[in-house]
Amino acid sequence: MSSPLGTMLRPYLYGPASPLRRNVYLRFYSATITAKSSVSSKTSDNKPAETLWSTRSYEKRFIDLKSRRSVNEDELAFPGVLYPRAPANVPHGEFRAMNISEFKLRYHSLQPFENHKDQRTIRGKIKAIRTHGKKLVFVDVVQDDSQLQIMINLGFMEKKGYHSHPELERFAKEIRVGDFYQFSGMPARTGKGDQALTLSVTEHLPKLQAPSLHTIPASITDETTLSRFPQLDLLTQRKKRDLLRLRHHIEVILQGYLNGMNFTKVTTPILAADTGGAVARPFETTANFDGEKTGLKLRIAQELALKKLVAADLTNVYEIGPCFRNEGLDTTHNPEFTTCEFYMAYARLDTLMRMTEDLFCTIHSALEPHIQSSLTSLEEPHTKLAASLRPGTTFQKLPFLPTLLDQLNRVASSFRLPKVLDEEAVPEILALFEELKLAIPAHPTVARLLDALSSEFVEPLCIEPTFITFYPSIMSPLSKSFPDPETGHTVSARAELFINGIEYCNMYEEENDPFSQAEKFFLQQSPSHSKVLEDLRRDEPNFLERARFVKERLTPGQRYFVRVLECGLPPTGGWGMGLDRLVMLFGGAGRIADVLPFGNLRGVIAIGTEVGGVGGGLRKKMEEDGENEKDRVPPPRPANS
Repeated sequence: MSSPLGTMLRPYLYGPASPLRRNVYLRFYSATITAKSSVSSKTSDNKPAETLWSTRSYEKRFIDLKSRRSVNEDELAFPGVLYPRAPANVPHGEFRAMNISEFKLRYHSLQPFENHKDQRTIRGKIKAIRTHGKKLVFVDVVQDDSQLQIMINLGFMEKKGYHSHPELERFAKEIRVGDFYQFSGMPARTGKGDQALTLSVTEHLPKLQAPSLHTIPASITDETTLSRFPQLDLLTQRKKRDLLRLRHHIEVILQGYLNGMNFTKVTTPILAADTGGAVARPFETTANFDGEKTGLKLRIAQELALKKLVAADLTNVYEIGPCFRNEGLDTTHNPEFTTCEFYMAYARLDTLMRMTEDLFCTIHSALEPHIQSSLTSLEEPHTKLAASLRPGTTFQKLPFLPTLLDQLNRVASSFRLPKVLDEEAVPEILALFEELKLAIPAHPTVARLLDALSSEFVEPLCIEPTFITFYPSIMSPLSKSFPDPETGHTVSARAELFINGIEYCNMYEEENDPFSQAEKFFLQQSPSHSKVLEDLRRDEPNFLERARFVKERLTPGQRYFVRVLECGLPPTGGWGMGLDRLVMLFGGAGRIADVLPFGNLRGVIAIGTEVGGVGGGLRKKMEEDGENEKDRVPPPRPANS
């Protein structure tokens, strides 16, 4: 290599370069690195799924590991020797095992080029390997996304006779990115800055704990591949792992908040003969008892079970757990999801709304130190929420019917709400849908039509945290109802919290009148039952006979709940929130699949499917369901937008 060219490509070998050459070198180096990065990224994104975890690379690594074993080793011990039992922990004294975060906290005060006399052990996964000649190996090790540099001095080990040359050579050729290793040595600092803190390994050769037999790509964004191999998603995306950690912190904060208010955490049945608490299609299964098959359903909500506990004098109760609804999935819905529900005796709707405001501001503030220290990939969405969730913030409130009517009159000035919002009002509301050319929901009932109108005209107003209050009673069969003094309609003591147009919480004053509840259950079964009740009130003067007629037509689960109310349920406030959506909000995730460890239900079904099999048509199906990149829900907007 001529001197001018060598000076340009490697100026540090030839002394200081002139300003002109230095600028040329920097432009050349920057362009080269950018081009290399672009090629690398493109290659990893476009690789077919079968080459990411290819059989050839897997077999090559296996054979390579086997060939480096000693000929004296028991043939039957391989490959078991690659996967030893976890080493015994040494709680005190030499080589005490520490996690990386603890190590950094303990030795951050070391001065440049200072070694500590302690002997410590670090375990973790290898992220990067660099060599300095044949005698010095630098390894970046990660553990819970905390990283530490390990400096392994092979030359010193050979010079002192700690290990033979073949042993050291085998180690240097065997270690790979993705392997799990144990390192023992002394804390040291090689210079200034956090990256200079290291574990200096000069005596004990690192011990393999588990090899990576596959070459994991640095990044991959192909949705189909990530659905079939969610492990790749977890391995290559820091934000995915941080979202799972965020979920843990949110659950801890939520439980701490409710525990501090003297709530009792309970667990209620997931399997039951009947479902209740919401209108949704359940998943059904069977159980075998003494050779007999019994039909069971997975719960769609915890509501009825928790209210039974309040009636049994557990005054304040809550549960965080899974629910299941056998319905469609999209960016914010998954058939399996996690909710938190609590029920509080003697709580009115205004109390529940104040608690919601306080809880959301508490969660935001409590997450701050975690976002700053460890969940750094989530910093931007957390910052965007700061103005909306300052401590003491009061959320906007929009009453359902007045707000809806105001918005409708902007596009249909002559429209007036029917005087009674029951099933006889369906034709009148359908005429409005036809006039405005709105999509009509399947099996249109008054409740479904009003919900569709709310989605179109009211919910989009809720960019900042906003409560929509006092829904029509026909939309809330499990809540207390009363006449609205402004519109004259019967409305429910219910509110929902929306942020950025997405629902996060639902809260009610619960219906505790057993006779009203029985009639609401009856009306829920069929729109035609409103006419049945009208005729019954006209033809049967005996109130208890009317009540008996209605109860006989309820499901066994509904009848049991009405009997519980007959025994007495105090005035009770109920509150429910989807935990998955809450993680989406605070983590800035665009889809519910992003906050679940292995994606949504379709992704779970597709795990491990072969190329050209189930996965072959997966992308098309995902696009139909709005699961592609362009249909992601936007992250929360800044408060001043």
